[in-house]
Amino acid sequence: MWGEDCYEGKSVLSPSSASKFCLAFTDLVINWVKSIPEEIIPNILIRLPIKSLIKFTSVCKSWRSTIKDPSFIRTHLTRTHNFNDQNATHLLLLHTVSSEGTFNQKGRLSIVGFNEDPYSLHYDNSACNQYCKVEFPIGLKQTMENLCFRVAGSCDGLVLLADDLGHYAYNFVIWNPSIRKYVTLPKPFVRFSTHGRYDGSVGLGYDAIGNDYKVVRLTRLLDQPNEGATTLVQVYSLAKGTWGMLRALPPCIVPGCLFTAPFVNGALHWLAMRWMIDRFSCFVVAFDVGNGSHREIMFPDFQQGRVLISGRLEMRLSVSGDGKSIALFVRKDAVSY
Repeated sequence: MWGEDCYEGKSVLSPSSASKFCLAFTDLVINWVKSIPEEIIPNILIRLPIKSLIKFTSVCKSWRSTIKDPSFIRTHLTRTHNFNDQNATHLLLLHTVSSEGTFNQKGRLSIVGFNEDPYSLHYDNSACNQYCKVEFPIGLKQTMENLCFRVAGSCDGLVLLADDLGHYAYNFVIWNPSIRKYVTLPKPFVRFSTHGRYDGSVGLGYDAIGNDYKVVRLTRLLDQPNEGATTLVQVYSLAKGTWGMLRALPPCIVPGCLFTAPFVNGALHWLAMRWMIDRFSCFVVAFDVGNGSHREIMFPDFQQGRVLISGRLEMRLSVSGDGKSIALFVRKDAVSY
């Protein structure tokens, strides 16, 4: 029977008895784990949420090896995607910067009166209600040149953070909020000290061929002696931990860091433009993260993709609701056809 002490929340076991109970319970769990046929363990683990999997890596070496296996990780990710599609439980990462405002100095956006920049996860529904708050890695704050990071992209739950608002800086981070781990990328080849002023943009994508996550960085050089637009591309491999060699895109203008690059069908997509005799021709540059090739996608048939800019260029690319195509948003009073 339960006694008075137990009802008041006090243990009726002596320290030695409690220790023996814990050991007995541990032995019971270990024996239960050993009794499970090894061939069905992956089928059980694949159905668990990521937080549980992280804890179960400490159960035994065989479980840890299974959970850390790249094929298991990819299968678990695919299963999670399918579950979220069927149950409409996708999550959005919301990064809110609290400040007095911004100002533009020499083409670079800076933040004035910075206060805080909390991160939180929200359900992708009409209410956009909060799922949970996300703890930002404190160690990253000590390496920043600017007041806060910019969310430059996301892919399969990984988030690309860029320290490029305002001052020239080269802190790029791949962050996994689910397991609270991050990887800081080495400095890319194109920097202010090596190439002068530039306008840069980065994107994150998954290479299905090499089973690798890659960061693609485009940098448009601004201090060129000729009138041509030189845009360089460099790719970082998470599996190798290094940046690849630089190469140039055909002459074009790619807007800078305030424009994100949607990842769809194995390729990152950037807005771009090129001067054609008497007007700008706007199009999309698609960069395949698997084979490193690029192609140009013309705009829908309004004047064969030729757009006259009457003011600021107000266009944005995004991912469609099904995640299988890109969406182009154009502000009506910013262009004429």
